[in-house]
Amino acid sequence: MDTTSLSIGMPILARVGRNTIRATVHEILNDHAVIVRNLRTNHNFTVSITKVEPDPEAVTPETPEAPATESAPKKKTLLAIAYEILEDLHRPMSTAEILDIAAERGTFKAEDWGHTPTLTLYGTFVRESKKDNPKVRKSEARGKWELVTPAN
Repeated sequence: MDTTSLSIGMPILARVGRNTIRATVHEILNDHAVIVRNLRTNHNFTVSITKVEPDPEAVTPETPEAPATESAPKKKTLLAIAYEILEDLHRPMSTAEILDIAAERGTFKAEDWGHTPTLTLYGTFVRESKKDNPKVRKSEARGKWELVTPAN
């Protein structure tokens, strides 16, 4: 094999000592030597060009397919889900109640949101309520939140 048939990043088999390693060409030094990077350990080795051969089992990257015209629907945020529920029901609710109703409607799955989605939503409501023009506020009832409407 000669250096003209090698390219940087090319998967190869290299003989280092008595071992044959799977590697990639890291740098071509001259017509007689290359630096290869072991795929398993990420160590670099200087190897004679006579001890290098193409890797027959290397997976060649296929050309990427064109993206589908229809992409998966975007996942709604907890805040968007909560706004939708509060807007539909027009009453103060706790974060647990909001997420229970969203789960019944199929717009929320607890396993997609970590261990404590109710606390995440509560924290989001607290941050939102501190803004200049908040969309939610604490209601008179303890632990309940309501939408801020222009008439309120």
